[in-house]
Amino acid sequence: MSGGAVDTAQNEVMSAISSTGVYAAFTSNIPVDVDDDERGDMLPDDFELRQNYPNPFNPNTTIRFSLPSRSQVKIEVFNLLGQSVRTLVKDQLSAGQHVVEWDGRDESGQEVASGVYLYRMSAGELELTRKMLLIR
Repeated sequence: MSGGAVDTAQNEVMSAISSTGVYAAFTSNIPVDVDDDERGDMLPDDFELRQNYPNPFNPNTTIRFSLPSRSQVKIEVFNLLGQSVRTLVKDQLSAGQHVVEWDGRDESGQEVASGVYLYRMSAGELELTRKMLLIR
């Protein structure tokens, strides 16, 4: 079977299926030669853990981070005693820009006290840590 219709506005491919079997759709619009300037727009070059925003915050804050390649990622919040307060991310993530939000609550859903907290991103051998301030 070949042919059909492509609707790029709806991101759909339509074709009549006349018999049972295995079917696949292919596109010829695949970037094969990406220069450094174009790559910069698509994927980050390095691991990055950005400063949370807003900071100080109440009741929520947003944490942005970048992965240059698919990675096992863990983002955890700690108090100043080094005790784990909450795990925000623990998953295999694709390369690219990511965002996670923290609502100022611990693992059991209880609001944590005002104060300075640390958040740490672990991705493979890499660990990056930043400070944030919760004001209730």
